[in-house]
Amino acid sequence: MAEPIETQSPLATVPLGHTARPIDFTGATLGALMRHAFGDRYLHGFGAPDPVVVDRLGPAASALATLHLAAAYHRLAVVCDVVADYRDLAGQPENVPVYAAALSECLGGMAPYYIAKTLYQRAVSDAPSFAEAHFGLARAAMAAGEEATALMHFGRVVDLPAHPDGPAHAHLHANAYWYQANLLEDLGNDAKALECYRNALAKLGNFGVHHLRVAKFFRRLGLGQEAAENFQRCMEYSHRYFAEFSLPPLTPPVKCAPCEPASLDPIYTTSLDETVVFWQGRYFAIPRHQWPLDTRQIQQLGQDPGAAIKPTRIYRFWSSVAGRWFGQSRARSEPEIRVADSIAEFEPMKPHGPGTKS
Repeated sequence: MAEPIETQSPLATVPLGHTARPIDFTGATLGALMRHAFGDRYLHGFGAPDPVVVDRLGPAASALATLHLAAAYHRLAVVCDVVADYRDLAGQPENVPVYAAALSECLGGMAPYYIAKTLYQRAVSDAPSFAEAHFGLARAAMAAGEEATALMHFGRVVDLPAHPDGPAHAHLHANAYWYQANLLEDLGNDAKALECYRNALAKLGNFGVHHLRVAKFFRRLGLGQEAAENFQRCMEYSHRYFAEFSLPPLTPPVKCAPCEPASLDPIYTTSLDETVVFWQGRYFAIPRHQWPLDTRQIQQLGQDPGAAIKPTRIYRFWSSVAGRWFGQSRARSEPEIRVADSIAEFEPMKPHGPGTKS
């Protein structure tokens, strides 16, 4: 267990939410810090862990619980920044909006990024190989302008395995490389930044609204082809999740038995006597000898690289080629099941134009 959190601030007490009872950050135990945060309506809403759950999990979950507590303060810090920006732009006093004063009250005058950083440090001290804790600490250090500390901990992240229960959309290692590249670019180390950007893109192809940065970086270095490819990616929709807030669950996920496959209801019969069904936003035309199928069977066919599920556009192209080469006989590689975005794609295209009949 790590030593009690040290503070550099003379304000070593943080008042509890909206009561008069303070907590001493200097000598508080983890349990006391948890109870304090969980009792504050804002920190509670930002994900402060339930101390009853943490007590039940025992010492083995200490670092993970501390990570969740640090992330709650980190989220609060981001919200405080947003509130301050809007207030400054509007020229309003510090006590506007009303909840701004309440946010300041629950911090007791201390900077939320500082509190988050010290809690992340505690989690790293408890579990030196905890990649998610290193990532959170690096992000808090970035916000504090501590580039060297941030680079060091991002470097630790890429060398450590992600938590086995962490969400896949966190893309922990890709994001660590990305932020390393951002910092190195800002520091003027383009060669190292280029290496990190390429490592990031090898693990995650699109960084959402932030992807423009790497495209401009490649263009600035004269890497025209890579720049063009990444400008193209900027035009594709992608949603990015922030890894510091995409945490492993405090309690292990419950593993349930697989659900029984759902049956599929026929909605149309094609001119080739195929049964058409709708599933997960696509239409499937299933030949008579394949029908019926359930959702699990279709999913398995789609995951099998050798499965006979092909888009109808490919089917039409191949059918026309096969018709020219083999007369009216079907090509041997004609797909068994066809998939399309609309039912109309399953039917033969009729020629239209001068001299044709509709």
